[in-house]
Amino acid sequence: MTLWNKHWPHSLAEVGVLVHLSLIFFGLRMLLPHIRLDRALRWLHSPDRSFPHNPERFALIQRYFHALLWRFRTNPKGDCLIRSLVLFYFARQHGTPVYFHCGVVPVGQVLDGHAWLSLEGKPIFEKEDPYARYTVTYSFPNQQTDLSESQKAEVFTRTYSSTPNESLQHPLEI
Repeated sequence: MTLWNKHWPHSLAEVGVLVHLSLIFFGLRMLLPHIRLDRALRWLHSPDRSFPHNPERFALIQRYFHALLWRFRTNPKGDCLIRSLVLFYFARQHGTPVYFHCGVVPVGQVLDGHAWLSLEGKPIFEKEDPYARYTVTYSFPNQQTDLSESQKAEVFTRTYSSTPNESLQHPLEI
């Protein structure tokens, strides 16, 4: 089976799925530099739009999306933000209660970031466990955590104590 036969539409309904996916994907790519992340997530989370639960359709969306990402990759380090946002949208639309997370880890004098999804507290669509490497800095929708305030302070101190705060720079400001 060729790459085309495996990843691209075979029916008019599948063409519709690919068009919808492409609109969300390319629309987010154009809008993200101009809108706040929380605003994009609220728009993507809109509960008034939903599809019937259909695991086969969601699997088809995942397959098409990974083919689009492979074809239109723009970030050499990875496209975790756009990947997580698009899959968040379609998972929520298909009734899967996923959560969106962003995390950081100090790497030398800068912070390295990552975005991922979780389902029932476990990361999904990830090769490695991001919780093992990154400290979560943002989650949507907001989750109640089991950490006490002292535990949160300990995680923050453990993460940032190796580098003075004034020397940490945003990776885009270098």
